[in-house]
Amino acid sequence: MHFNARLLLTLALIALMSHSNWAQRRTTRPPASKPSPTKAEPLRPSIKVEYDRFKDRTNISVGPLLVDTPQPVKLELGAMFNFDGQKMLFPADTVNLFAFSTSKDFLFRNNHELLSIIDGQRVRFGEMHYDYEVSGANAEESMYMLISRETLLKLARATTVELQLGHIEFQLSREQLKLLGELADRMIAVDKDAKPPLELLSFSFDPVLDEYKGDVQNTSNIVIKGLTVFLDCKMPDGTIKPREGYVWRGTALGPQEKSEFELRSARDFDIKDCKLRFQQFLGGDIPFIDKSK
Repeated sequence: MHFNARLLLTLALIALMSHSNWAQRRTTRPPASKPSPTKAEPLRPSIKVEYDRFKDRTNISVGPLLVDTPQPVKLELGAMFNFDGQKMLFPADTVNLFAFSTSKDFLFRNNHELLSIIDGQRVRFGEMHYDYEVSGANAEESMYMLISRETLLKLARATTVELQLGHIEFQLSREQLKLLGELADRMIAVDKDAKPPLELLSFSFDPVLDEYKGDVQNTSNIVIKGLTVFLDCKMPDGTIKPREGYVWRGTALGPQEKSEFELRSARDFDIKDCKLRFQQFLGGDIPFIDKSK
């Protein structure tokens, strides 16, 4: 499969967020002959920025990066994230980690769990989403999972990273870790001229309903999807406890659209010790301008 086609397939998997068992869709099995073990080629990749003018979406990715494996398999690893529009208006908090495998046999159909040893510390990433197809005599397997920017940085800043995907073990080179770090930097590289995409129009307490409520407006030219509101409150013991609220039109708040939101009250905090924030589902905090005062 051509790389661009595989990359588009992975992006589609992210959008669908399907949890179905894709591995059962085909039963054709390629011949069991074994190719020679692969060696990683000299590093030539870089961060890729691609804008889809039809979907008005920017994709930023690194890879696929070919990794050294003692087994007869071509294994590639990469990561990507995207945002709507051509300018990044708020940070991204999650990134899609993906892997592509080409071999003469199915190596990950029954086991696609990702494990790691990062600077001597064991870290379990968990099961990756899985898909495959047969191309001639080859089995082409695709896997992906969402990880946080914090986890990506942990990989990028490590001295040694050993990974095990299924039963295949491999290490990431210093150059590959550096590229992951550059991608993590891109996730918070908000356009310097970008205006906060949200405006807080009102915020008050309703004693009858015993809740806080307000109005927020999307002043940007993009659709903000998965909008959530939080009230981070300082408890008597000094800890910060986030209280999640509900944005009525939070599923998809279009350009210039307004929405009400609400947060249930509680008696164990003082509103003076609370901070309001908006967040995108599986994303970062969204800056806003407070016009409620």
